[in-house]
Amino acid sequence: LVNMRCNFEFRLFRDSRTKLATSRPVTFAGGFSQPLHGRLSLTNRVDEMRVMWVSDNNKTPIVIYEVARLSSQLSYRQAKQGTSSTYSASDMCASPANRTDAKYYRDPGYIHDVLLTNLWPQTQYRYKFGDGTNWSDSFTFTTPPSVRNPDSQVNILLFGDLGEWRDASDQPPGGRAYTTMERVENDRKSSPVPYDLLLHVGDISYARGHGYLWEQMGNLIEPTATRMPYHVGVGNHEYDHTSGSDKDPSGSRGLWHPSWGNYGDDSSGECAVPTVKRFHMPDNGNGLFWYSHDYGNVHFTWISTEHNFTRGSPMYTWLENDLASVDRSRTPWLLLMGHRPMYCSGIQKHDDNTKVQIGERCLRRSRTQIQRRFVPRRSLSFIRTYLSRVQATLLRLSRRRSFDYPHSHWNGGRTA
Repeated sequence: LVNMRCNFEFRLFRDSRTKLATSRPVTFAGGFSQPLHGRLSLTNRVDEMRVMWVSDNNKTPIVIYEVARLSSQLSYRQAKQGTSSTYSASDMCASPANRTDAKYYRDPGYIHDVLLTNLWPQTQYRYKFGDGTNWSDSFTFTTPPSVRNPDSQVNILLFGDLGEWRDASDQPPGGRAYTTMERVENDRKSSPVPYDLLLHVGDISYARGHGYLWEQMGNLIEPTATRMPYHVGVGNHEYDHTSGSDKDPSGSRGLWHPSWGNYGDDSSGECAVPTVKRFHMPDNGNGLFWYSHDYGNVHFTWISTEHNFTRGSPMYTWLENDLASVDRSRTPWLLLMGHRPMYCSGIQKHDDNTKVQIGERCLRRSRTQIQRRFVPRRSLSFIRTYLSRVQATLLRLSRRRSFDYPHSHWNGGRTA
């Protein structure tokens, strides 16, 4: 049970229909205005960090912060204000996501967004967020390095298809989202080398129109997402829809459902509206659908495998320009992220062809053309690694000149 900014009742039943007693309304100790679901994200500047959270009111959001080593008494000598937004059932593309009831759409509260600027590089900060009256706990984060040493180490946590449990009455089941994040937190706390950021490559909450699952998801990732940047990309369960494309927040005003693909209504009408509102990624592409950012000696490029990725499409053109702009002397590593894999040795007939099309229509052509034009011959490859959902592939492209369908003995990922 998590704080969803509402009262709760406990009811005792003798069987599925006979109610024996109902408790008085109870609420969480933090109340409706408690700052919830804190999370961090990077921009394209090493001296900035974005802080987001949720509460029930639209009072001016504030983050108070200070360099950790200068605030031994938990004093916060700097403050930054931000903006707030929300979304309604009518913002969704289709049903059932736009149905207002306990099972589907529920008021998400106000989502607050504060950008911290003029930060010192590679420095630990202590911070709290709230509205001036209601405050979060105190957390810390570390800013990226400003000097890009080609031989430096960047430590990342990576997964996709995290998801959540399906029924509000379920206990957190072993082997699903709860235990995954529990292990992530244990790893973060016990690692001898601190992690720098976390990458969540699509299929974030599996809410599919169920608003309460976004509440559970925000609560689940907060312990990690308040201590390191938590970056996301879009997956089929956030975005794919079959109607209502005039409300699509990616700006795509037509459905892209090619005959060779298996694109359907996997978001149950959400069409990424809750995802876009809850996660603000760097603003150099198309929101969280495609964007890029640097960290140390790595350039991270995120694409959407749910949009048109063929030659001449907006995303394809952006990808060419983004990769061509990379200074390999500063960021010799390029990591390309997308939810669906290019290739996979797992046998899944319903989407194997889609995987092949991602490799052949998008990545093979853009890599070949751009490498010929922009990349020195001494480079091992232009795109070093393609990272997709955990089920799928971690595929190294170094020195590989073709995208022939791979054999299982060298595939970097196996179906879990």
